[in-house]
Amino acid sequence: MLLGTACPVRGAAARWDRFTAILWQDDLPPAALRALPGIGITAARVFGQRTPRVDVASLAAGLDQVRRAGLDPMVENIATDYYAAYHRWQPGQPVNAAFQLLVARARLGRDPSLWLRHPSLGDAEALRAIERRLSVHAETARRRPALYLSLGDETGIADLSAAWDFDETDSVVRAWRRTLRARYGSVSRLDRAWHGRFRRWSEVWPTRTDQALDGTAPVSGWLDFKDWMDARFAGALRAGTAAVHRADPGARAGIEGVQLPGWGGYDYPRLAPAVDVIEDGSVGYGFGILQAFHPGLVLLTTAQGDGPEDAHRLWRALLLGGRGVVIWDPDGQVMRPDGVPGRRGAALAPVLAALRGPLGTRLLQARPERDTVGVLYSQSSFRMRWLLDRRLDRSRGLDWTQRSNDQDLSDSPWRASLQEAGTALAHLGRTPDWLDADALTEARLAGLRTILLPQAIVLSDRAVALLRGFVAKGGMLVADGEPGAFDATGRARKRLPLDRVVHRVAMLDAGSLRPLLPGSVAVLAATNGRMRSDVSVFRYRGGMVAIQADRTGPAEEAVLDLPGLCRRVRLDPVVPAVLTLPNAASGGR
Repeated sequence: MLLGTACPVRGAAARWDRFTAILWQDDLPPAALRALPGIGITAARVFGQRTPRVDVASLAAGLDQVRRAGLDPMVENIATDYYAAYHRWQPGQPVNAAFQLLVARARLGRDPSLWLRHPSLGDAEALRAIERRLSVHAETARRRPALYLSLGDETGIADLSAAWDFDETDSVVRAWRRTLRARYGSVSRLDRAWHGRFRRWSEVWPTRTDQALDGTAPVSGWLDFKDWMDARFAGALRAGTAAVHRADPGARAGIEGVQLPGWGGYDYPRLAPAVDVIEDGSVGYGFGILQAFHPGLVLLTTAQGDGPEDAHRLWRALLLGGRGVVIWDPDGQVMRPDGVPGRRGAALAPVLAALRGPLGTRLLQARPERDTVGVLYSQSSFRMRWLLDRRLDRSRGLDWTQRSNDQDLSDSPWRASLQEAGTALAHLGRTPDWLDADALTEARLAGLRTILLPQAIVLSDRAVALLRGFVAKGGMLVADGEPGAFDATGRARKRLPLDRVVHRVAMLDAGSLRPLLPGSVAVLAATNGRMRSDVSVFRYRGGMVAIQADRTGPAEEAVLDLPGLCRRVRLDPVVPAVLTLPNAASGGR
């Protein structure tokens, strides 16, 4: 795996000590920019330049204009043409027009050029050009410090998280073979692992999805190449981040429009360390995963509305570790050109004031209490589960190449299980540690008492051994599927390797987990004492606890029940309730 951490960032960190609100709107005049701080907006977008030669004077003027208004600039979309080549705005076309063309061509036959990304992530000259462009932007912003520089919006290997067989460019395949040589040592060992028929390295070629579906080529070649593409994409992001840091060690590089874990480079253990800032609008379990693999990551969410549900989302993002919001305003409803707040701006102003006020700042600066529960994140299991489901589709005459990004986001049992586990633990007042199944070590397991295995159907022999050792030392494994049904090469095991040491549950929900996790919180309805399953509890160091209903509704009373303490709390429809527990009740989990 190509892991590593983005370079440490110095300089501008103080700008994130309060909740940050960034306005994304085109061409606001100076009067409107100067009015933004009055409604709680702290930063504004300056568009980057995606041309071979950057107009430095124009870029500097845009940065200066924002700073003169008392705002921090955020430089937007500098390299979307490289990092989101198949999902980017083009005049008069759908945002994913380039990808739709690929799909249309796929209907006509399997043209080999369908599997060549343009630009290829193995094109060294293309990457150098992007690094030079990012360096010029970072150097220009060094004297006019920007909040962060966005490498791209809605980035991905193909169209967001579409499962496409990129990239068979010669340079990529050669680099992939070098990785295989380092992993397997010899072509004969690779051949035995893959059940292939390779005599020399030059014969080793990626297995395409159609071949993996019908069994005409090794599934291992499909799993390994998909893994390699995720690593390659993360490596390209790291290269862009490093270019920004070389030009200005105090600058931050980020990406926006991040998708849920899955295809397209969205392997979170790799993605998180590749950049300094991520804007993820999902506001859910993904925040915890990203932070687990890059604790210093700045997380942002998005806002497109102004109602109670939108305010609730912003508070939830803060509770989950978010530090700000990108407010999309394509039609001037937040701020009008004449400097008068629009309808959304007037509605958002008190929400932003509260988020930047004493309570919001207290939550932003709080640190989650370390828990003894871990959740295994297995990207290989996602891939294998997807392949099994598409084989079923194939038997019904469905073509995987015609699947939309929305389909791949909505019908993943693996992703649903991750979300279920994250939601259940929030309802129990637990903050889990997320573990990368492909990089497990005894040190990562130290201090944990329970590990959840959501749909972890692929486990390497090494991961199995570590998990069995964890149980031998008194730990507990809880799974909702058949953990380790396949080994790391995608070969089905004859028997489940953890069958005798794992606790099976039908679902990783709060009802199943509560009896297994002593010290968990219960929230009871004050009116009848019944257990509530729609309230999340966040526990922080120093005994601070925040409680928020999962959705807006009428204000009501509830009872927080945990070992050694019961406390009555008032649940506001939007703003979390915060209280401090006695030391005896705040730990010992």
